[in-house]
Amino acid sequence: LAQALLAQPRVLILDEPFAGLAPENRVALIATLALYSRTNLVLLSTHLLDGLGSHAGRLLILKEGRCIADASPADIFDDSDDSSEAGAPGTSAGRSLDAAYRKVLAQA
Repeated sequence: LAQALLAQPRVLILDEPFAGLAPENRVALIATLALYSRTNLVLLSTHLLDGLGSHAGRLLILKEGRCIADASPADIFDDSDDSSEAGAPGTSAGRSLDAAYRKVLAQA
């Protein structure tokens, strides 16, 4: 990742960048990617969503290779009636993006 960022690409594509990271390193990487995405496009594939809600501009949710949702995190929260998990780690205003994601998958 460091080597890729040194090249300052306009588009950065990452596959499971949070796999194997300790929670504090995951938070630091999310902050780094959020800063980088202010001036560049960052695309990432991950199933670890908590902590991304306030940074992601758009989410595509795939199920069996088919796009079942293309929306902002706020829209994903709004479309999932019971996405609230007060006190859960990585929530934004008591809402868990991971819980909302699971609900969207279950409904598809």
